[in-house]
Amino acid sequence: MRLRILSFLIAVFSWCAVMGADGEADSFKSAVAAFGDKFYERAEEQLGTFVKSFPNSTNVPQAILLRAQARHFQKDYDGAIELLKSGTAKAGALGDQYALRWGEALSAKGDHAGGAEHVGR
Repeated sequence: MRLRILSFLIAVFSWCAVMGADGEADSFKSAVAAFGDKFYERAEEQLGTFVKSFPNSTNVPQAILLRAQARHFQKDYDGAIELLKSGTAKAGALGDQYALRWGEALSAKGDHAGGAEHVGR
C-alpha cells in the first residue's frame, strides 16, 4: 500500500514539475536532472511526458534514449527494449547508442547472443 501511495505521489510531483516548467527546454532540463540524480522512476515519467508534449523537439531522440536507460536501471528490460525499438527510426546520430543500450538490455535479460548482436551493429 505504501508503495502505491509513493508511486502516486511521485507521478503527481512529476506531472506538476513538467507541466509547470516554462516550455520545452525547462521540461527537458528537469527530466535530465531527475535522471542525473538517479531518480529513475521520476525521470522515466517526465521524459515520457516530454516526448508526448513536444513530439517534434530535436531532444526527442535523447529523451527516448534516457527514458530507456531509466527503465533499464529499474530492471524493466522489456520496457527499455520496447522504447528503443519504437524510437530507432528517430534515433538519427544516436543510432549507435540505441543499439548499445538495446544490446545491454538483452544481455541483462540473459540473452547474451542477442545482446552481442545489437552491440555489434
